[in-house]
Amino acid sequence: MRNASLWKSNLSEAMLNKADFNSADIREANLENSNFSEANLTNSDLSNSNLLGANFDGAILEGADMRKVSGLTIEQLLKAASFNNIKLGPALKDQLKNAKLKP
Repeated sequence: MRNASLWKSNLSEAMLNKADFNSADIREANLENSNFSEANLTNSDLSNSNLLGANFDGAILEGADMRKVSGLTIEQLLKAASFNNIKLGPALKDQLKNAKLKP
């Protein structure tokens, strides 16, 4: 699914573990309770999507755009394998910065 366009898709409760969504357009999608464990979301655009309860355990979120998403928590992000250069809204960006500083 590399470079896929899933704009405004309803993928709620989808099992997408280990999928390759590198550079995918997943804007404004409903991803509630979807499983992205060990998926590759490098440089994907998930902006304005619903991520409530989505599972990112072991996922690669390098450079992913997650600005203006709803339902995403710092706990979900911290379970990802990597998230360097991730684009987040101000509140989540601050939470991530503070979480990285804690021992």
